[in-house]
Amino acid sequence: MSNPANPVLISSEAGNLGGAPVDIAFSGNTAITADHSLGRAVPVISIANPLQPNTVLYWTISPPGFGSSIAMDASYGYLIIPALGLLRIFEYQNIVDTAGIPPTAQISYPTLGTTLIQSSSITITVNASDDVAVASVSFLVNGQVLSTTTTQPYQLNYTVPKNATTLTFSAIATDYGNQREPPPLCRCLLFPTPGQPSPAWFWTAMATRSVGPR
Repeated sequence: MSNPANPVLISSEAGNLGGAPVDIAFSGNTAITADHSLGRAVPVISIANPLQPNTVLYWTISPPGFGSSIAMDASYGYLIIPALGLLRIFEYQNIVDTAGIPPTAQISYPTLGTTLIQSSSITITVNASDDVAVASVSFLVNGQVLSTTTTQPYQLNYTVPKNATTLTFSAIATDYGNQREPPPLCRCLLFPTPGQPSPAWFWTAMATRSVGPR
């Protein structure tokens, strides 16, 4: 999946172990499939070695039914069984974090001082890590939480406001011990949309950047 637009099959489980998946989700080194052959069980697959996937346990479905869609986070799998109109939730691992070490979060885009265009679309990208596992990452703009995700990659599609002059981006990572650190801040200057008149604040900001603070 290094190129999601052009995935390549490099290995597979035997049909009696992995079934006939119609959808797949993964978190870390674990994958779960929605299946159209097993019906009574969902394989939980270790992909620690992607060239040798290995079914480590089965999630028993009761009542049985074929899944159509699957999602997962670091602890739970979520399976839709359309014929039964059901959403099944399965805890495949219980993460305990008692060391008291908070996770870290770093905004990799946009970086400090990045110039953005008003009304443009960007992808906010965050790198987060923890001594055990990251439970969630929240994206903030000007101090307001826009979205929270529990799965990698930690990204958010965002449209730069039309009339804003500066934006401050930040991110908060939380671990399974509910530990977090003060978020890093990233302040960006906004350029007017190309072809539109540049307001006075823009020229003042550009002069400040050229001459430097006094």
